[in-house]
Amino acid sequence: MRSGLGTLLIASALLLGACTSDDSGGSSGGQSPSPAPEIPQAPEIPEEVPNDSRLPGETGDECQRRIGDLEGCYGLEEMQAYADKGIEFVTGFITDTYADPAAMTPKNWYFIPQGDSGSMPCQERKADGTIGPGTYNDEMYAYCPVDNNVYIGQISIWAYYFKTGDAGPIVALAHEAGHHFQNVVGINDLADTQEELIAQENQSDCIAGAFTLWLQEKGYLKQADDIGDIDVLLPMIAEAESNVNRVHGTLDERTDAFLLGFQNGMSGCNSFFPSNPIITS
Repeated sequence: MRSGLGTLLIASALLLGACTSDDSGGSSGGQSPSPAPEIPQAPEIPEEVPNDSRLPGETGDECQRRIGDLEGCYGLEEMQAYADKGIEFVTGFITDTYADPAAMTPKNWYFIPQGDSGSMPCQERKADGTIGPGTYNDEMYAYCPVDNNVYIGQISIWAYYFKTGDAGPIVALAHEAGHHFQNVVGINDLADTQEELIAQENQSDCIAGAFTLWLQEKGYLKQADDIGDIDVLLPMIAEAESNVNRVHGTLDERTDAFLLGFQNGMSGCNSFFPSNPIITS
């Protein structure tokens, strides 16, 4: 991708979703929380920069400015600088999309360095489907509707950058921002059943598609490289959960949702919850 993005992904494969409410049942703005994500174990990822484009002694940002791309420029130790670049893209999308971008922007984007962990106000869904106390760690990639923050784990973002290229983790950030959009417009109040929770996640995939359309319209996508790599990620996402406890769509559902946004923009994503449009103009 020109101006800093490369391989196209929809969203996070290790952890993609939002957290449940705190023990008291409260959530931000009096709304119900988005579904809790299932948390698989992060794989071991080498620390070598894939397709390394850096010159000796060059930082990731210096490499990006020289080649006009984020691909092959950032190592594990520079994932916060890379995440900051991705957040710039997502906030640009929000600014161009909403009349009140401040309200639609997550309160904070928290980068969680390798080895860090702690408590958070959202609960989380475990691999067996049970709900437990909320914790953040370096494998997290999630939005918490209780505090309106997005949590970005260094190991998680590095895994996606290493395995799929530079655009994937950034499109995943757009998915997490989509959960904030849902929280603001009241969709969390509508999502209670498993079917509704899956629709909520599919809508965030649709928003990720709309974000990717925005990237294309801005001239950031390298079309041949980016679009082809979507096939690498989608099976990983769709197979991350068991059918019994899943709150994300199947491979076909997630592909269709992403393409709906990519082909129609944000207005196409209103079809999931027509009574609470994600965008009104």
